[in-house]
Amino acid sequence: MDACLIEEYQRDKNSATVDGMKTTEIGLLLIGHGASQGGGAPLRRLVERLKTVGAFAQVAACFWKEKPYVGEGLGLIGTPTVLAVPVFATEGRIAKDMIPAEMGLSGPVTRFPDGRCVHYLRPVGVHPGMTSLLKGRALAAAAEGGLDPCRSALMLIAHGNKQGGGARASAEAVAQRLRADGSWASVTVLFLEEEPLAQNWRELVPEESVVVVPLLLAAGQHASRDVAPLFGLAELQSRQSVSLAFAGRRLAISAGLGDDEALAELILRMCREALLAPNRP
Repeated sequence: MDACLIEEYQRDKNSATVDGMKTTEIGLLLIGHGASQGGGAPLRRLVERLKTVGAFAQVAACFWKEKPYVGEGLGLIGTPTVLAVPVFATEGRIAKDMIPAEMGLSGPVTRFPDGRCVHYLRPVGVHPGMTSLLKGRALAAAAEGGLDPCRSALMLIAHGNKQGGGARASAEAVAQRLRADGSWASVTVLFLEEEPLAQNWRELVPEESVVVVPLLLAAGQHASRDVAPLFGLAELQSRQSVSLAFAGRRLAISAGLGDDEALAELILRMCREALLAPNRP
């Protein structure tokens, strides 16, 4: 990743600019999936982390499935320019079509009649920088579990969608970049809601040593309810990796990414790139 943007902004919060525009005159809206039973805590912690950076006039979060909802999101930010960032691991139907429609957006850059300008970025998970972030998390989990990456399988678990919509392609693209890196014996992506199903991982991943990385940026119910039982666990902690023996395998399960400093760094990098894009009004 580039030079640390967090440190750069914190050194001089009052003069941080991008292409002549003060970032302290811009609002940042993070958009998460959320869950009807809650699950937005990691994203709310990420908001607090980004507030301390001081790069934006305002930072807030909204959710698809919990309050405040996506339709209320732009009302949480009062700046003339808003960067709206979907904190999703993949670019499925919700992030690509449903959220923009709910927010009244017409494309990557929308200028409303009152002059307000909203930049809607692609999901965090499809940015090339996410591959490096995931690799770092996977290697850290392997080291903590005493596993040799060259002799271990890397298993990515994504949500998926039975109706399609692009989420699968995003997850497979991440897996392909990690295969090309050559650090692992194999790289497999499995899904919670479509084939190949994560519940069949023991038949699909033959290696004795397996590093598991959930492609779920918010821990929420999918990590605790759906992923954890696959490995005989009651729940997964969002801030620490887990090492265990299960079903005759040695497993290392990566910690979540929801409020990680590296994720905050990646979001800052995405915001800078968006503001420097040729189509910025």
